[in-house]
Amino acid sequence: MLLHVGEICSLIPPHVSVLALTATISCSSREEVQSLLGMKSPRVITMSPSKDNIKYSIEKFSTLDEVFTPLGKKLQSLRSSIGRYYHFLPNTK
Repeated sequence: MLLHVGEICSLIPPHVSVLALTATISCSSREEVQSLLGMKSPRVITMSPSKDNIKYSIEKFSTLDEVFTPLGKKLQSLRSSIGRYYHFLPNTK
């Protein structure tokens, strides 16, 4: 999956900022991701993202439909306020 990150970034115009987040990553893997994303001199923050205005949760789902149906509905409701979004699924074959 990580090898396809560069393909995704090829669809993003050069003037658009890219945000990459990970819970845990080694220094060498971080450098690899930065290279795959084409980041020349990225701003790297290595601290807890625990902030009052950031919320994240972990949920367990049985099917892909359970995961992506709510996401699709949310994106449709935001359609007029966001310019463009890309949604990529890993090849599960």
